[in-house]
Amino acid sequence: MWAPSGVNLQPWYYVVLTSEEDMNLLKGIMTEMAGRLTPELEERFRKNPDVVKHTTGFLQTLGDAPACALVFYQTPQEPEKVTMVMSLGASAQNFCLSAADKGLGTCMIGPNFSPETMENMRQIFAPDKGPLGCLITLGYPKITPKAPRRKDGRWVIR
Repeated sequence: MWAPSGVNLQPWYYVVLTSEEDMNLLKGIMTEMAGRLTPELEERFRKNPDVVKHTTGFLQTLGDAPACALVFYQTPQEPEKVTMVMSLGASAQNFCLSAADKGLGTCMIGPNFSPETMENMRQIFAPDKGPLGCLITLGYPKITPKAPRRKDGRWVIR
């Protein structure tokens, strides 16, 4: 909650799902999203179908995480402002870093949902708030994966 935010508006609203019922409902929604994203993933990773299989499997099961944070905007207008998108992202990253400090694993998932699905999720989990900004799975990891390689040419110091 201590993330920087433009004009200190703190545009985020967290709903943390822990019940089996809520998690199963969310997994059903994520299964729909995985199916919709599969053609795009197959095109992007046509030389590596294992990535598609792993990604869609993770989305459908949420990595077997026992909990998931849904991060919504406070109002419908906020995602229209880049500063508010950055603020919500900073808050989500702080959430992930705090979880890691406590030995928990997380995975941020962007809102690649259809507009109808996003509205449905808002109505179910945060009816008086703005649209979904991201999901964050939360649980104790079975393994600690190796950090992904960093791409070259992403920074310069002048």
